[in-house]
Amino acid sequence: GQHVPVRVVDRISGEGIPISPQGTLLVSFAHGQTIRALFGNGTPSGALSLQPEQPIFLTKLVYPPSTQNPDFAPESASQFENGARILGADLVESSPEAIALKLHWTPTRNKPAASYHFSVRVVTQDGKTIGQHDVPSLSRELWRAGDVVISPLRIPLSEPVSDLAAVRVQVIMYAYPSIQNVNVVDEGGNALGQWLFLRHNSCQASR
Repeated sequence: GQHVPVRVVDRISGEGIPISPQGTLLVSFAHGQTIRALFGNGTPSGALSLQPEQPIFLTKLVYPPSTQNPDFAPESASQFENGARILGADLVESSPEAIALKLHWTPTRNKPAASYHFSVRVVTQDGKTIGQHDVPSLSRELWRAGDVVISPLRIPLSEPVSDLAAVRVQVIMYAYPSIQNVNVVDEGGNALGQWLFLRHNSCQASR
């Protein structure tokens, strides 16, 4: 039979969900909403419950998402010095109060020396930050080269966004708890700055 990694989804920590190339079996409590919200309904299980009609677990076999045409794609450089490569972000929901995204990224190396967080911001064309959400990236022992990590984000907005093409998504990565920013690098490893931008695909198409 098929052998795939098992990942317990713990959204208390807020970190990303790694999906291996061959697929990953996600497990959460049956009342949890993360698997349903991101991947649809799973399979309830009452195997360890005293009342089988009241399942306590939810499982879902998930395969890596397509990252070929994300709703928001990197403008240019996409690689951080610590080995995290940003693949893009897909829009989950947009309202006057917030923008919900699924940030897709991949580790290019295993188990970094430090723990890292993302700071993801919505920035207007004139450089004004109108939304920000900071979230842990992934527990360092779970970094595996080739996995695709899905980091769900809900970014509160200080003002509504009527046109997604009029804003950019700024991605910053920093070591935690030192709060030291990680450089963005080119293919040769040369530092380019301390953040990168994602732009809506309508802008990419017009370039």
